Amino acid sequence: MRIGIIALLQESNTFIGQATTLAHFEQELLATGEAVRERLAGTHHEVAGMFHALDEAGEQAVPIFAARAMPFGVIETAAIEALFSRMFAELDKTLAAGKLDGLLVAPVPRESIFLGKLLANLAFVGTIELVTLPLFTLFFNVSLWAVLPGVLGVAALATVGFVAVGTIFSAMAVRTRFAELMLPVLLLPFMVPPLIGAVQVTTRLLAGRPLSEMLGWLRLLALYDVVFVTLCTLIFSAVVDE
Repeated sequence: MRIGIIALLQESNTFIGQATTLAHFEQELLATGEAVRERLAGTHHEVAGMFHALDEAGEQAVPIFAARAMPFGVIETAAIEALFSRMFAELDKTLAAGKLDGLLVAPVPRESIFLGKLLANLAFVGTIELVTLPLFTLFFNVSLWAVLPGVLGVAALATVGFVAVGTIFSAMAVRTRFAELMLPVLLLPFMVPPLIGAVQVTTRLLAGRPLSEMLGWLRLLALYDVVFVTLCTLIFSAVVDE
């Protein structure tokens, strides 16, 4: 089998004012055809892993296009058009030389992509929670020092599950016409159980109640996390394919 290899990598950051241009790719990596193999085969790069896996499987790797730029601003329109133009021109050239049995673009399991998105979302939500916690103590005049470890643990338990659900729903809603409206509507019913559980446990923590009164709610939060993280990980591949 002849398997074509294509790679286009760049981390775009909207908080950087300058745009990523074609020159950034030319400085880092911009290659077509066999030049891709010469540049990347045997290196610590995703494309090198593609070559290695295909060689081990006894398949013919056909390098087509590879481009990479260092993390910077959003890619400018002219640059992305130039990259696509080169990629499709090389793809047409490759197809003219013989048919391809497949294209290898993302050499990682879909589950790994989901877990990466989940961890990024958890980091973002966790940061927001850490920022708002001091504001909560200030506005409500509540001292949390005595129960701070418990509050942080409950916040973590309550966050993991609904962030997992939010990650899968965001992948589902991203291509809908009203994605900004659809996501909160879909997510709201799934936020209720962890929200109620977190409120119940936090109330008892602040009141100094014994742990035995909180075990039921803690089990609910833990079960919610295990069920929905597992379920979302398993169905993410089907959601992306659709």
